Amino acid sequence: MLLIQFPGKIFEKIVPFCIAFSGLMILFSGEIHLEKDGNNRLLQIISLLCLVITGIYAGYFGAASGVLMIVILNAISDDDFLTVNAMKNIIGSLSNLVALIIYMFTAKIYWDSAIPLAIGALIGSYSGPRIMRVIFPLKLFA
Repeated sequence: MLLIQFPGKIFEKIVPFCIAFSGLMILFSGEIHLEKDGNNRLLQIISLLCLVITGIYAGYFGAASGVLMIVILNAISDDDFLTVNAMKNIIGSLSNLVALIIYMFTAKIYWDSAIPLAIGALIGSYSGPRIMRVIFPLKLFA
């Protein structure tokens, strides 16, 4: 709804800051270590809020939203990279699905461009996990 409601000029001004923020998150991702005890209610609320904001950002623009999602999930999870990446893919898919449903009913979709894009996304979503299992997972956030 944000993308549809705001003029294009606002989008053009927001995008560089979104990408810069994502870049900073990548730079400092190794420094983010949260205490992961099960009783920390504030951490759970902040983590959920960060995931919701990143989901909104993914639906609004999408660039580097996967990186932000990995940084957040890695900070709140003790799981290995492949599991965090799988969680990121599921959350990203759901945020894109919500955005698609909103666009379908509120905006004009250029299907001649959207269909090849969807085919590419399907190919990537099918082959991506297979490639991730083959490539040695690097310790990106050690």
